[in-house]
Amino acid sequence: MCSPSRPSSIAADSLESYKNMIESTTDDLEVYLESINENLEKIVGKNASGCRASADGRGTPEHTEMLVSNVNADSGANPRASIGML
Repeated sequence: MCSPSRPSSIAADSLESYKNMIESTTDDLEVYLESINENLEKIVGKNASGCRASADGRGTPEHTEMLVSNVNADSGANPRASIGML
């Protein structure tokens, strides 16, 4: 017969394991989003140095900067949604 503390001990271990997995995944996503931000900032620099913009404003430094801002704003809420927007 199991003691009552055994199931709660297993549950606590499982919760700790999930907590560690979530922290690790969050760290990995933050690093990935940072690399995306760096790449977008490089694109902003290239656009500022002479790329022609389309009639609707896409390709302008302002448009690309808006995309970078949106990624930064959304990164805490839903990183996959931010990536899909690009």
